[in-house]
Amino acid sequence: MKKLFNKSLLTNLVALLVIATGYWCPVQPELLKSIGFFALSGAITNWLAVHMLFEKVPLLYGSGVIPNRFDEFKSSIKELMMQQFFTAEHVEQFIEKEERQGSKVLNIDPLLNAVDYDKVYDSLVTSIMESSFGAMLQMMGGEEALTPLKEPFIQKMRATLTEMVESERFKEALRQGLDAHKIGEDIVGKIETVIDKRLNELTPQMVKEIVQTIIREHLGWLVVWGGVFGGGLVPPLVLPETMSIQPLTLAFDEFGDCNAAPLVILHGFFASSRNWRTIAKMLAERYHVYVPDLRNHGASPHSSVMDYSAMAVDLKNFLDQHGIGKAHLLGHSMGGKVAMWFALNYPEAVERLVVADISPTRYQHSFEQTITALRAVPLQAIRNRKEAEAALSDSIADGSYRQFLLQNLQLKDGEYAWRVDLDIFRRTADNIVAFPEADKVLPYPKKVLFLGGGDSDYIREEDVYRWFPEARIKQIADTGHWLHVQAPRQFCEEVSVFLT
Repeated sequence: MKKLFNKSLLTNLVALLVIATGYWCPVQPELLKSIGFFALSGAITNWLAVHMLFEKVPLLYGSGVIPNRFDEFKSSIKELMMQQFFTAEHVEQFIEKEERQGSKVLNIDPLLNAVDYDKVYDSLVTSIMESSFGAMLQMMGGEEALTPLKEPFIQKMRATLTEMVESERFKEALRQGLDAHKIGEDIVGKIETVIDKRLNELTPQMVKEIVQTIIREHLGWLVVWGGVFGGGLVPPLVLPETMSIQPLTLAFDEFGDCNAAPLVILHGFFASSRNWRTIAKMLAERYHVYVPDLRNHGASPHSSVMDYSAMAVDLKNFLDQHGIGKAHLLGHSMGGKVAMWFALNYPEAVERLVVADISPTRYQHSFEQTITALRAVPLQAIRNRKEAEAALSDSIADGSYRQFLLQNLQLKDGEYAWRVDLDIFRRTADNIVAFPEADKVLPYPKKVLFLGGGDSDYIREEDVYRWFPEARIKQIADTGHWLHVQAPRQFCEEVSVFLT
């Protein structure tokens, strides 16, 4: 069992190492732990299956199949050999085939070689000398006169005997004298006697060693491949999509007492942490507030991938990097969808959830006009933000919205440029308007506050209660989608009351 043991042990140790890495590595810890546990379970299952062939395992029906069914095992071996190989018919056919090919079941060559041709020659010489020719030969030198005939005589004698044995007449006589069918049955009987004798000498331990020797190498790899398939192929099929995404390290602002309960604020599309500084400072009186820039926003890294699964993974990575096991989440618009998708996939990491003026809905509006307007600004020609706003005024009538968008304009090396990558935004905007298919997740079981603007229609109750059955929906009167800007104090009061 040495090779099997070594492969099994190595595979299990690798799986345990992956699991341990998942507990201390800040990058994708849940994915690492899942891969490790799947690999370990696959390897152990296959190892146990191999072990159960040879050993009886308590409470596991069917284990120890070889020792338990040893008599059946022996009978099966005998039946296989006697019925498939050594039947009388097969033996007879073999004898006849050998004869047709010129071979002989009874090999005559040893008989021919065993003939003492010198003695045959001497007998011939004696017969001649004793005959009437003897006196004549004595006159010519006696027996010595016949010596030159010895070798030719022996060769001729051997050839004559060989020719006789190979003749059809001799073979026919041999067939008649030796019944092939009788020989076959006799041989079968002897073979069966030998097989019975050998099988009676077998013990369960001997059979175990024989089978292990034959299949040890392949069963060792069975354990290895169980770990590989369990850890490498199963997780992508059964684990949430969020576990297979490479996270980005997010830039962030931080406010409040580091010993207070953590609160993470998530901004919307085209926004950044700077848009939430006023609210963050107000809430920092009670909480340790983190305001990260989501991927492709603010000072965080850019990526061609921008959807809620990726941003949820970024958030989980952010919490892990800062040693936050569980936090309050407050998300507005796109940030609210990030918070919801995160809560559906990592409910254990959420203390309380507040969603501002958004719901888990696939909306129909588009950002194409906004992106086209930003791309049309002649960045090389403008000299200040006032000129940039003027360039946007024809396409975007809302002045407050223009000011919001212009927060993404930065002066870099003497030239204006957009902080966000508009090409990425154009390609991924549909992901932001939508909400992921939640077929693989369960509804969120905890209480959630959905805080909407009284003049906004973004919150859709049917979609909210489908995935957040314990949700509480409240409106702030005389506010729209930017309720936190239009009524900051009332917004913070509602949030604080719910989080307390």
